[in-house]
Amino acid sequence: MESATQLLSKHVHTKVTLVKTHDDDYVRMALQFPMLVRRNGLLQALRYAKFQGEKKQDETSGYGLFFKHFCDLQLSGEPVLMLASFIPRGADPILAIEALSLEPDYLRATQIALIQAEWFKRFAQSVLEAKPKAASYTESTNVS
Repeated sequence: MESATQLLSKHVHTKVTLVKTHDDDYVRMALQFPMLVRRNGLLQALRYAKFQGEKKQDETSGYGLFFKHFCDLQLSGEPVLMLASFIPRGADPILAIEALSLEPDYLRATQIALIQAEWFKRFAQSVLEAKPKAASYTESTNVS
């Protein structure tokens, strides 16, 4: 029997391996997202990721793909340890998390999102061989 974290890691690995090896935008977002959540909160980090994807006007761009992978991660019939458990199927992830911001579930959703984000970061570093750039990595994580 696998734990929820092991199941989550397998599903994140599957998502990350679908990405082209040199998709710099996906890698950049995967590396920055945990820090974005810690510094700015889950809702603001999700808005930033979604905005970056829309700015490129292509859902298959790195930013758009990361946002889609991060919010659409679903496990059917398995123990739930992912952000998607807080988002009704077919609903806008931003609006669903925004509705949680007035409830205690927002903190739980943030904790789960951080666990999920760390797996995306780990696999971006190992599978996509990503290396954070020292200066631009810390400077670009401030979202206002």
